Amino acid sequence: MAQKSQPTKIVKAPANALTDKALLEEMERDAGKGQAKHAEDKILPFMRVLQPLSPQCIKKGPAYISGAEPGDFFLSSSAAPIISGTDGLIFQPCFYRRDWIEWVPREDGGGFAGRYEYNYSDIERKGLPADATRNENGFTWSRPNGHDLVDTIYFVGNVWRDGRPEAFVVPFAGTAHKIGRNWNNQLQSRQLPSGKPFGLFAFKSHWTTSMTTNEKGSWWLIRMVDEGMFSPRDPEYVAGRNLFNACETDQRTIQETQRESAADSENM
Repeated sequence: MAQKSQPTKIVKAPANALTDKALLEEMERDAGKGQAKHAEDKILPFMRVLQPLSPQCIKKGPAYISGAEPGDFFLSSSAAPIISGTDGLIFQPCFYRRDWIEWVPREDGGGFAGRYEYNYSDIERKGLPADATRNENGFTWSRPNGHDLVDTIYFVGNVWRDGRPEAFVVPFAGTAHKIGRNWNNQLQSRQLPSGKPFGLFAFKSHWTTSMTTNEKGSWWLIRMVDEGMFSPRDPEYVAGRNLFNACETDQRTIQETQRESAADSENM
């Protein structure tokens, strides 16, 4: 039975709740009470680009979301999980990470099997497990147990909607890996007068999607257009810095649950 989006009732705080100084001081004293305190309980939701075979796009499927189409953005755990890939969204990058992700092959049931930190100082192996071997295609790696090893870039950042941030992690692997790597290089090339790079969370970008095709089929990839920068006086800048700090101190966790259906190594 089709699962359709349901309207979300938003309960608003009293108008003076966040402006009255005395109330704010009391709320500061209660800050964090009752909240999860361990990183494993603070898992970042994923944002992905829907593909033709994504469960959210398959009508009559149990995970189908009304109106979802290939090329749209799917924001897991969000009250409004679908954003048009044509209209796009504003994304504020806040944290960068790169890992080798071990996956059980789909023909064997699929699933996440391990994570290995990408080691830039390891000139030959880059942090790969000792028993990993390069496949014949020259791009991908595997282990003796048959599992795949996929070089994956992650950007953690805020999606801004109606003046409010929602934190998500976005994976870039396979054909999308180059997009993530190039975008990171572009951001790093913009520097302060001192020659140091800006904090990643100073940037904002308009993300849309576009379709690409080769002999193996068609799929959608992210396209980024620079939208300028936030100032340290902007609340967006502060929110981005807070998200960075949470990731940098391991207060937020990236936990893979799903391999990209069209942006993995088989489409390289």
